[in-house]
Amino acid sequence: MIETLSSFSWIEWIGLITGVIYVVLSAQNKVSCWYFGIVSCACIAYHDFFGGIKLYSDGVLQLFYIVMGVVGLLKWREVSIDFKADWKSHLISIVGGSILSVLYGYLMGKFSDASFPMIDAFTTVFSIIATIYLVNRQLSAWIYFVIIDAVMTYLFYVRGWELYALLYLIFTLVAIYAVWNWTRLFRTNLNS
Repeated sequence: MIETLSSFSWIEWIGLITGVIYVVLSAQNKVSCWYFGIVSCACIAYHDFFGGIKLYSDGVLQLFYIVMGVVGLLKWREVSIDFKADWKSHLISIVGGSILSVLYGYLMGKFSDASFPMIDAFTTVFSIIATIYLVNRQLSAWIYFVIIDAVMTYLFYVRGWELYALLYLIFTLVAIYAVWNWTRLFRTNLNS
């Protein structure tokens, strides 16, 4: 891994460092997280499209994250953490997301040279869903991200991109922390 780390470009290092800062700040419920997220996603998107790993769905997802970063900057100033667990919206998200994942994965597998098109499609579709929940400060976003980030850790590791696998392992651990922290923050705000 040391050899791999030494071969990474400056853009990959910026993506890693700003990505970690973004996730830590968002887990702490800080609006400033979105600035770091935008930079990180731009670096990761560049690598997905032009770095040789051919994770095009993830590249598209990173572009979406950039747009959502701007939305998050604006929206988090107006919305507080919401603990609502609306089972209907989650059922729609899970069923609809599963259907879209299969369709998107099929299309990526048939019409591109994407690596792991079904897994890549799954993480893309559900990351979009989770990001929408996150921008709206829904605590449930972090539960989705625990699963998504764990899958992404595996995906990058098997593709031989250990630095990004490490990044997503860190994201997984921070998402677990965020579930706990946002629950605590919600309860504290509720009782004050």
